[in-house]
Amino acid sequence: MTKGHSDQFFSFLSDLDSAGVRHVIIRGFGKFPKTPDTDVDLLYHIDDHDKYINLAKSGLEEFISANGSEWQSFGSGEWCEMLYSPCRTSGDPDPEIENGCFRVDSYNSLYFKTPYYNFSTYWTVDKEFNDLVISSRVKISEEFGTYYIPEPECEIALLVARNVLDNKKRPAWSTKHISRIQDLIQSNQVESGRLSSRISKLFPSSEKIVELIYQNSFREIMKYALGTAR
Repeated sequence: MTKGHSDQFFSFLSDLDSAGVRHVIIRGFGKFPKTPDTDVDLLYHIDDHDKYINLAKSGLEEFISANGSEWQSFGSGEWCEMLYSPCRTSGDPDPEIENGCFRVDSYNSLYFKTPYYNFSTYWTVDKEFNDLVISSRVKISEEFGTYYIPEPECEIALLVARNVLDNKKRPAWSTKHISRIQDLIQSNQVESGRLSSRISKLFPSSEKIVELIYQNSFREIMKYALGTAR
């Protein structure tokens, strides 16, 4: 009997752990175990690339769109080739799951659109920060399985980058990302000095950006993040 989508997904994560594949789910975990938020965005350690790909091919299915495989390279960044390897759980679509399945968008490195060339190309983040997102991950153990998410300060820094660099509606922000940041801050999980340190790995004016986050002035962040504030 074929496992359900959720069981397949958490079995895959267990296989990653058993094989020593370092990874962290950077987005999409808010509605586990029933469904991803939309997709699951997973970062794995670049040194574990071969092991990850082999397990993804055996435990999941390569995601195929109407245009064919979506596995691709976004070119060479500062310290690696930027690879994207989306997979999905197998079986008939489940109407109670976002997208009908657990789609796992996996990345061998953290990269975002760069403001150079009008956000039309990608570039890797600082490798030290990339590795820190994995090494500082938080383990979540539940009856349905175990998974890893970023520490709160890294998660917020990544959401800043996501909205400043990848959001086509910039300087507007995703409302769900704002809600997630507010939830983390209100739960007293965030240390402001550490948050500033994490953001400084990605953007200038990190202290000002933290101030704006606490003021809920998210639209103002872009000009400081990109160094255009006057």
